[in-house]
Amino acid sequence: QMEAVIPNKSLLLFSKAVSCLSKIGEDVLIECTPTALVLRTLNQTRSAFFVFSFKRHFFETYGTTKDELRCKVLLKSCLSVFKSTSTVEKCVCTIPSGEDCILFDMHCKMGIKKTYRLEVEECEPLQAVYSKETCPNRMQVQAQTLNMCLQNFPGALDEISLILHSDKVVVKSYVDNKKTDESLIRKLLLTEMTLNPSDFEVYDFNTNKKVTLTFCLKEMKAIIGFCEKQPQPLSFWMDVEGKPLLASVIMANTFEADFVLATLIDPEDENSQATTSQSSRNYPTSGISPYVSGTSSLGFTATPPSLCSGSTSLTSYNKRRSDSQLATPPTKRPRISNEDNDDEDSMLWGKDLQTNVIDAADDGDVMSS
Repeated sequence: QMEAVIPNKSLLLFSKAVSCLSKIGEDVLIECTPTALVLRTLNQTRSAFFVFSFKRHFFETYGTTKDELRCKVLLKSCLSVFKSTSTVEKCVCTIPSGEDCILFDMHCKMGIKKTYRLEVEECEPLQAVYSKETCPNRMQVQAQTLNMCLQNFPGALDEISLILHSDKVVVKSYVDNKKTDESLIRKLLLTEMTLNPSDFEVYDFNTNKKVTLTFCLKEMKAIIGFCEKQPQPLSFWMDVEGKPLLASVIMANTFEADFVLATLIDPEDENSQATTSQSSRNYPTSGISPYVSGTSSLGFTATPPSLCSGSTSLTSYNKRRSDSQLATPPTKRPRISNEDNDDEDSMLWGKDLQTNVIDAADDGDVMSS
């Protein structure tokens, strides 16, 4: 049904995309169209949605017999496939007709070929509803600049605030004063940095008042980690508090990546309450807004039950994201263990290059010869 050949020059980028997706989601939704191979994932709290679209020119060869082909596979299994690509000359990805699996044939140096067989599941399309054109504020910056900025913040920090002004951008630690003891706040290391518009390649601010966007730092680090080695700048589109923060990196005719992060609505922020719409004032106390078709800024047109239960939007998320606010967790399935990687490598290659087989339960079989 589908076959794609990833050359050596593109393999590192593809493996970094898989690694980026694995940092926020458990499953990756693979969609094959005549023009592109699309990878999507959504985190359990529904506060982050990542999409990677690889065009035909990204591959050495690419073809599919159907207009649309969708399946879902565990990201942990995919990580085992692209764990080490230094000796791989090309990767042939195939979804055979009539089989519930995806095959990765890794053609390595010295004529060695490794085959990974991963079990897949059928799934419904997953697409977040958002629009870059409606965002009044935009900035474009190299990922290295943001990385140097975020290195000054503690690694244990959960959320971070991005405060937009007409003449500056302030990045500061976010602490929930209501849920954090005052004595503990005094001991916390709170960091604040100010960036000038000259630090950005493009900075276009078109809002009358300052805009404070609070989002998860872990997800932003995953975006920067993918884009840091890319020559293309990272573009951001921003609206007001509670509306999603959109980021994108594009390589013409090769690939495009879109990242959608939910932002926090702070009930104490008068500016936030004044600028958000009437529907946002009807949000539940958890901060997760109900999705109403045609009115929500970011919902999902269709969601697989294993990823997201109910119809909710991604416009905002709770400050602490308690377990009661999480989506229904996916059904647990056996996975490939990534413990003792050195032993797994020795099994794959073998001391005398003899054939070895690793049984990966339902997630897939790894074979080398």
